[in-house]
Amino acid sequence: MLQAVGDVREGFICPQCHQDMSTMEMLQVHFQDIHMKQSPSTVKGLFSFAKQKIKSVQDNFTNIPNEQTNNYAQYFSSDQNDSSSKPQQIGYIRSYTDRFKKERKAQHDQISIETTRLLLRIEKLISTGENIPKNANTKERRKYEQDIVEWIDDTKVTLCPSCAKSFSLSRRKHHCRLDGFVICDPCSRFLLFSKARKI
Repeated sequence: MLQAVGDVREGFICPQCHQDMSTMEMLQVHFQDIHMKQSPSTVKGLFSFAKQKIKSVQDNFTNIPNEQTNNYAQYFSSDQNDSSSKPQQIGYIRSYTDRFKKERKAQHDQISIETTRLLLRIEKLISTGENIPKNANTKERRKYEQDIVEWIDDTKVTLCPSCAKSFSLSRRKHHCRLDGFVICDPCSRFLLFSKARKI
């Protein structure tokens, strides 16, 4: 058994007889050979010892002097006449629901208007009518597209607004046919004619 309560031992120690075994295999063999063959009364003895320990701890808690508990009773009292437990009055309430709905409707309306405008522009650009010039005559086609959407002056734009890269010989300026902004060639290829017709 342990010599003192504060004595701490490490290793492969048998939990019942507290013998030190050098390996895990030795501990398993020792426990199976010696302690598994013992009568169940040993196990009952361990349970009774644990019950006595628990009972002594509970007795220590119930034997606290009343003076110590009375000192803290004021903090845990549920007295209804206590001045700190008066019900509080409800403060001023302001509802922001109507304001939120108004702002959301304005933003939703703006998005709807812009979407409708873009859809109409797509329809005009991809439609095939008799007054629409064919791609063979690029000057007429450009004039027709500029009549639908006003193009921004390309000398004022130095960076592509989509990818923020500067224009050069390999990254040329193109006008977006939907909004007239100047963008680079890779950014201008986001919508094919076949997909635009399906919209």
